[in-house]
Amino acid sequence: MTTGAPAAGGATTIRRATPADFAAVAHLLSMRDERAWDVESVRWFLQDFDPGRCMGWLAFAGERPIGLTTVYVRDLMIGAQAVHTAYWANLFIDPAYRDRMLYPRLPLAMFPELKAAGVRFTYAAVRRPDVARAHHAIGFTPIGAWTLRLKPLRPLRNRERAAIDVPKNERPGDERERPRKRPAVSQDMPAVVASPSNTAHGDYEQHRQQEECRNACLMPRQPAR
Repeated sequence: MTTGAPAAGGATTIRRATPADFAAVAHLLSMRDERAWDVESVRWFLQDFDPGRCMGWLAFAGERPIGLTTVYVRDLMIGAQAVHTAYWANLFIDPAYRDRMLYPRLPLAMFPELKAAGVRFTYAAVRRPDVARAHHAIGFTPIGAWTLRLKPLRPLRNRERAAIDVPKNERPGDERERPRKRPAVSQDMPAVVASPSNTAHGDYEQHRQQEECRNACLMPRQPAR
């Protein structure tokens, strides 16, 4: 894993990335993803910076790479017309240099060159509301939204969070103490099913916790890998 070093001095410059920059690009992507990316893998998924398929821009502090943005060039069919477009991806700025206003400087350096290359519009898929607001501030317009739903495939990871109230008659101690919690087990299923939150009008958070408990009780424990 590659991590950022303390910020160094040097003037900030932004320029188009070339195939000779893949070591710098791999460094930035490794920092972003908190895993080591090798140069050949980065060269492959950024398509060797072939301008007909992918273009990138880098920011530097002196000689040190501190920011990256890329686009994938595409021809989209709109009706019967092929429209030259760019899908924006891989925007990243070294956290030590985020006081240098590289967003919006990086994309604002990118857009004129895309226009000169014949790109009609740039689009992006954004899941963070703060990033969506920032994109809107530099001229992007929302064109649609998707509702994403998640189904955990390994609910046993939530087992430690699934808990039920322990009745006072099952535990020693002061009768006035608050009910405590313990991990749910399969024998607790009748209590889980009978929970007051199992109603159409129950509190959403209670219902979510009940479902976690139900999954933890019903799913068999998997052997450790």
